[in-house]
Amino acid sequence: SHIKSIFDNAFVEAIRFAPSVIVFDDLDALLPAANSGAEEDSQTVWLAEYVESLLCDYRSKSEEFEKIATPYMLENDENNRAMKTKSSSLEKVEINWTLRSVAWVATGKGKRRLRSSLLRCGLFDETVEIEPLNSADRAHVLEAIINYRGFESVYKHEHGVLINGGSSSPKLQHRPRGINSYKADLEDIAAMAEGYCPADLVTLTDRAMHAYFVRMIDNTNDKDKSLHQRDFETALVGYTPASLIGASLAKSDTKWSDVGGLDEVRRVLKETLELPLQYAALYERSPQRLASGILLYGPPGCGKTLLAGAVAAECGLNFISVKGPEVLNKYIGASEQAVRDLFSRGAAAAPCVLFFDEFDAVAPKRGNDSTGVTDRVVNQLLTFLDGVESRTGVYVMAATSRPDLVDPALLRPGRLDKQLLCGFPTVRERTSILQAVAAKMDLTEDAVAELANIASSKEAELFTGADLQALLYSAQLETIHTQIPEHSMSSLDDDGTDETKTVQADKNKNKVFSVPKIAVSNLRRALEQSRPSVSRVERDRYNKIYQAFKGDRTADFDAVSGFPDGKLRTALK
Repeated sequence: SHIKSIFDNAFVEAIRFAPSVIVFDDLDALLPAANSGAEEDSQTVWLAEYVESLLCDYRSKSEEFEKIATPYMLENDENNRAMKTKSSSLEKVEINWTLRSVAWVATGKGKRRLRSSLLRCGLFDETVEIEPLNSADRAHVLEAIINYRGFESVYKHEHGVLINGGSSSPKLQHRPRGINSYKADLEDIAAMAEGYCPADLVTLTDRAMHAYFVRMIDNTNDKDKSLHQRDFETALVGYTPASLIGASLAKSDTKWSDVGGLDEVRRVLKETLELPLQYAALYERSPQRLASGILLYGPPGCGKTLLAGAVAAECGLNFISVKGPEVLNKYIGASEQAVRDLFSRGAAAAPCVLFFDEFDAVAPKRGNDSTGVTDRVVNQLLTFLDGVESRTGVYVMAATSRPDLVDPALLRPGRLDKQLLCGFPTVRERTSILQAVAAKMDLTEDAVAELANIASSKEAELFTGADLQALLYSAQLETIHTQIPEHSMSSLDDDGTDETKTVQADKNKNKVFSVPKIAVSNLRRALEQSRPSVSRVERDRYNKIYQAFKGDRTADFDAVSGFPDGKLRTALK
């Protein structure tokens, strides 16, 4: 009843002060779209029906009044005044005419998030999507904010495109005391403020002014009363734009140096993602559409996920990792909505990488799913990858060990058109992987030299990158075990009860142990105990699949792979 009275009062006030506009802010939070097959809250259903009836009733009455009032409104004012004196009913019509001067606007996070019945004709006729600001937009917003504050520009852009010397009539009442002008390249600042909305840019300007005052306090001899570039750069540090607050972004600290081998794959990734970001102005002049979809395929444990994390960290991109269960949903329309939400999150966090792991489970070949869920997911992905839906600044990377199971339509030009093989490492690549992992460990000089021998040994011939990493971790763990006193370890009685030397453990609780460096003997013992995660038979099957995938996309992969029903079964020793 309280919400109902709020709506009623809003319309009464709007009609009273017409012409007017009623703004329903975040209406999708109050009347969200219903999930197909899910049970709805009765109160939400009742409220939605009431709002619909209220809007429909108002619209029908206003149309009726318009038909009555139009003939009178077309006559001149003198005739209208004469008719008013003769007819009291006309006065009523003229009062009701004001109903046509009331409009309503609703805001929300997305058209599909609002209850569908409210979008029918006559309630909300027009839908306007506010796109995220691009770099040029942010620069113009910054200029408007600074001009509003009354700062005069003493910095001239070398091209004379953006900055025109400040506002011709600065509003001195909005200028903070002590700051007269600014010396900053707004285009550079806008490029660094990816994902910022206008409200964020206002806050950024306030933080820059705060940085200016701090700088003045630290250096009282500085008489320059201008905002500098470094003030804005200081303001950017530690600030999270509104679009990223609460966003579940994956953190990646992986560097290119952490990735061993895969030199050719790294080169292509740098050319595709890193260079266009570093030289954005140059690439924007290119008439062709830049590639922004990449498929990494290869056997398990060969660095596909590691590469995706390195790309995000090295290129300064936000990283959103997507798993199959996050997308697939049994309710009709829910899976497609999940895909749309993912790309919306990506656009809000741009520039960013959307990384789909185990892509063959998310987007398999259409027609093989009896429920049709994955078919609809593939169709929705095609909509975004084709560019029908804008995804500026959103790069899509997918990883799979079975590229033959992915729907071929997703791999055509303009979509995931760059397919990069992360294959089994060669001897040289195994050495590079061991050295990359060992760089974060403490090894003796002899052990470092031994890495090349281990990489070329017969025992490590079938090892993947993950196996080689596990080998070094096992060697590290062995050195730790050598420092644990034997009498402090747990022992079992004949009856199986655990007799832990708790008193001795308490004595060693705060004792500082020095972990020795990994020696050659530790590496050798770890090598003897390690087994490849992919057997030779499976290795041969993978190689056949990848050769057929690169050679002929229409080949019978099930026959080539040797896996029953095209499915992979991995046995770890």
